[in-house]
This record gives sequence, C-alpha cells and structure tokens, in this order.
Amino acid sequence: ANSKMKEVLELCQDDPRWDALKILSQGDKKQGLAEYQTKKLKQEKDVQKAKARKHRDAFLLMLAENTDIDARTRWRDAMEILQEDQRYKNVEDTREREDLFRDFCLELEKKEKEDRRKQREAALEFFQKALQERHSAGGINWRSVWADCKKEFVD
Repeated sequence: ANSKMKEVLELCQDDPRWDALKILSQGDKKQGLAEYQTKKLKQEKDVQKAKARKHRDAFLLMLAENTDIDARTRWRDAMEILQEDQRYKNVEDTREREDLFRDFCLELEKKEKEDRRKQREAALEFFQKALQERHSAGGINWRSVWADCKKEFVD
C-alpha cells in the first residue's frame, strides 16, 4: 500500500493486463494508485484497531476472571500475577495495560461501593420492619430508648 508509481510501473510493465490500460493517461493511473493505496491503508488501520480492541477486551476479561485482583490491588502486584498470561502480553503498550488496569479498578471500586450501599439500605429496611413489628407487638413505643430497643432484639 506504500508503493511509489515508479515501483508500480517497474512491477507491472511486463504484465499483459497493463497494456490494456493504455487508454488511461499517466495521471489517471497515478490517481488510481493513490485511491487504491488510501483504501488499503484505511483497511489496514481498521484491522489494527479491531485487533487492538479485541486485545483490550480480552485483557479486561482476564482482570475480571482473576480472583486475586480487587479494587485495592496495586499495579505492580497485578503485573506479577498476570505477566505470564497471553492476554496480558497481547496488549503490547505497558502504559495502555496500566491504564486499562486502573480503569478496571475504578469501575470495580464503584461497583463495590454501590453493593455496600444496597446492602446498607436492605439492612436498614429490615431493621425498620423489625422495629415496626416490635411496636405492633407492644414491645416498644415512641418513648422507648435505644437501650430498651436493643434488649428487645437481643431477647
């Protein structure tokens, strides 16, 4: 895709199909070559982008599958754990690996925080229902203090 017109002429001049193109001017041939090169270059870049995206996705999946890695894992510790995995090696740029790892850890931390929030809300809702049941049963009322309520739950 990076050939010069002179190189193309040298390669093609003995090909009988080249003679069929005599109706085209030299400028048309140059333009055709430039268009072909542009198209091929774009295709090659698209293939490289798809390959890089596939490697990044595999790297993130590797991180998710590894039970030794959590939101508090340091990069150098993760490197030691992962360095033999081919998915680690496929992401060739070390900076990109580290960036992907840090993004993964941030997302994992957000997820863990959200899970803790949901657990807290569920526990609070359970506690409020339990208080309501104790109130309905006559064990506590609006004048009850925490010490009395606590005894109600311990018994």
